[in-house]
Amino acid sequence: MLAKGYNIGGEQSGHIIFLDHNTTGDGLVSALQFLSVLKKTGMKASEAASIVTVMPQVLRNAVVKLENKNSYMENEEIAAACKALEDEFAGEGRVLIRPSGTEPLVRVMIEGKDEEYITKKAEELAELIEKNLGIKVVVRNMDKIISLMITAVMTVTSCSFKGENPLDGKRIAFIGDSTSYGTNWQGGYGKLIGEQYNMNVTNVSKGGATLADNVRWSADSDGYRPYITDMLDNLDGDYEYIIAEGGLNDFWGHSELGEITDGFNGDFDENTMTGGMEKMFLKLKMIFLTRK
Repeated sequence: MLAKGYNIGGEQSGHIIFLDHNTTGDGLVSALQFLSVLKKTGMKASEAASIVTVMPQVLRNAVVKLENKNSYMENEEIAAACKALEDEFAGEGRVLIRPSGTEPLVRVMIEGKDEEYITKKAEELAELIEKNLGIKVVVRNMDKIISLMITAVMTVTSCSFKGENPLDGKRIAFIGDSTSYGTNWQGGYGKLIGEQYNMNVTNVSKGGATLADNVRWSADSDGYRPYITDMLDNLDGDYEYIIAEGGLNDFWGHSELGEITDGFNGDFDENTMTGGMEKMFLKLKMIFLTRK
């Protein structure tokens, strides 16, 4: 707005800026401006609203490496794709891409007359951005994945056995990230499972932990996230069951997927998710030699 001398701007969420009066969105100012228009024109609110044609708008997120999220327009392929879409719309649609202020994302917004078409184009552009800005593994529909995880936990904690409970008194340990640590559940789903089946639970999970080793908290951080395999050193005895969970922070931290080692000989690349899991399995095997 400042660069082009605009005095009004806004978005569908309701944030409207009247730069002649304020530098941020203000609901009271917006209401007063709207009422002022009604008074000057003598129009009803319904009549004023009918002037505006609301076009379909689609938003997609492209997951990128944190250090790349502000340099998307420096990529010639991405810049060319955006210009081609804008030329195609010829004033009857628009393309807006911008970095998220808090996450390793580039947000892709396309507006146009045909919702099915702009949805297809938004997804194609998001995939192009991900392809060019270094993300190796892309997980879409994260909200659905988390919902499935919660459903699975609730299913397990609501099951019951017919007759004798084979898990009664058994020892079970949980290692992983905040999903199993359960900050808001005061013990996580491990506690729920333990209570349901009368098991002895040990939970050494840590928030922010990763399957891969040496994953930084952020691109400009000197600190590293907890390594899930190292949590095995905090277990204090023998266990019948060990539940390992992780991967979400590797996704956000852009850990490499890696490859399965031929022969399982211990020469693992622990800086990848696969190598980290292999090291975990080997360590489990060495600690619990008599277990299956």
